[in-house]
Amino acid sequence: QMARPDDRLILCEAVPEVHAALARVCGARAALHRRDGYGADALLPPPEKRGLILIDPPYERRDEFEAVADLVVRSRKRFANGVYLAWYPLKNRYEAQRMVRRLARDAGKPVWNATLEVGAPAEGRMRGCGMVLVNPPFGLDETLAAPLAWLADRLSQAARGRHTLEWVRAE
Repeated sequence: QMARPDDRLILCEAVPEVHAALARVCGARAALHRRDGYGADALLPPPEKRGLILIDPPYERRDEFEAVADLVVRSRKRFANGVYLAWYPLKNRYEAQRMVRRLARDAGKPVWNATLEVGAPAEGRMRGCGMVLVNPPFGLDETLAAPLAWLADRLSQAARGRHTLEWVRAE
């Protein structure tokens, strides 16, 4: 609904029921592929030579964080100017930080990371989420600072609710 008239939307969804629901909602406005999103790099680069690649996996596989990093690094070889945004749950801090550090090391573009924690108590349970951006648009970090602070304040379930915004440098 937010796409401009000349924008193209390309979606990948392997789950038949979700694919059908997306087809009903998006109609002819989107090119919908019935495939696993981890194969989406085959659709790159777009003819426009610019685009946002949103990666939103279910994080059900044990290697999901590694698979996301692999997809971004592989996709960057086909479409270096793309903006890559990967959503991730904050359940296992080590796995999330490892993915972000790997992207900072291997992506070859600036990497920005934002997290929102609502104060849920235990490691292993979702207590918030994050998004890591590779090659983010100029000024996005400043644009999102106030809305993220607002969300952290409104969604916090305990005094421990917080948010972070950081540029991540390769080690």
